Amino acid sequence: MQLDDLVKIVGIAASVGALVGGLISWLWKYVQQSDRITVRFGTAHYEETPAYGMHVISRRDHKMEITDFGFVLMNGKLVSAPVVWEQVFDDGNPYDGVSGSKILTERNARFEATMQLYNMEVVGAYAETSTQNHSTLGFSSRHALHWWDRIRIRLKQYIKPEFN
Repeated sequence: MQLDDLVKIVGIAASVGALVGGLISWLWKYVQQSDRITVRFGTAHYEETPAYGMHVISRRDHKMEITDFGFVLMNGKLVSAPVVWEQVFDDGNPYDGVSGSKILTERNARFEATMQLYNMEVVGAYAETSTQNHSTLGFSSRHALHWWDRIRIRLKQYIKPEFN
């Protein structure tokens, strides 16, 4: 192996390394700018209430707004809390509990809502931010919901969301 061959190999390796590094840097920047939230069924703080609770936790450092949130029924349909409150309460002021702001300003910022739903089998909660195309779902650990039902509901909401 000659010195010229070694210089060519090192040059090619450096070029490939720079290309991969640039790609990883661009991808990391894109991933950090996307909205990421965690949705949990149940309230963050234990409260003795007959209402169903849900909370949303921000997983990014930038500001994001929750545009829709609510509950998932056993048949896979979504119940949007803002839509129900708008239809039921004329003044737009819900009588169910809301804690925190719908604008999450920092990592681990929390939004919480409770809602009384009668004669509905609620198995989870969902939320969506202004830049997400699909809802983020969270299921209850208290209900005996099989893993295939969770996959079925997630696929149903990913392909064509249905609201109750």
